[in-house]
Amino acid sequence: MLFNVCKDIESLKKRCKKYSYDKNDDILEKISIEEVDDFKEFENNIDNLNEILKSMEEMNRDIIINKNLLKSVLEEDYEVKKKYIKKIKNIINAYVNFYDYVDEIRQALEKSDSKTDKKTLKLINSILKLLEKEYANIGLMVNAPEIGIDKFDNFKHEILSTEKNLELSNETILDIIKKGFYYNDRNIRYVRTTKVITVLN
Repeated sequence: MLFNVCKDIESLKKRCKKYSYDKNDDILEKISIEEVDDFKEFENNIDNLNEILKSMEEMNRDIIINKNLLKSVLEEDYEVKKKYIKKIKNIINAYVNFYDYVDEIRQALEKSDSKTDKKTLKLINSILKLLEKEYANIGLMVNAPEIGIDKFDNFKHEILSTEKNLELSNETILDIIKKGFYYNDRNIRYVRTTKVITVLN
């Protein structure tokens, strides 16, 4: 747009020069000194305006260049962040999968009556507590509701099945099939909801 204005000014100057004059021109007899001075001032003002507009045009070009540069930097930054977030998600999923593996061993040992298995169960529980502590240090929290006390929460839990239990009210959690996980930095973000069995009378 500024470039078009500059062209218009140049065109105006050319048209004005068609009416230029010299000292021997007869038209001088008909033009007053004030009119000549006004014309010269007008011509000077056009020159000044043209210079200002040219400077503005250069500034405008610089702004566009810088804007494009900033856009490319932001796009690159977005790609870097996207890769970084993906890497974090993969690490968290690996932590969750490892915890699940150890917890499945715990569940299997709890069903056994063997004394050896009971000793192993204590060791497994110690490992799980250690994992929970280490995970908490990086903001990864294990969500394990209290069986028979906590109620189903749509944001935290997923019902896999229901059972009748007249001693407990509806939606009370009866069992945990898989513990849930959430990432607690500035906001709580659920990595996985807890898979539960609830009461339905």
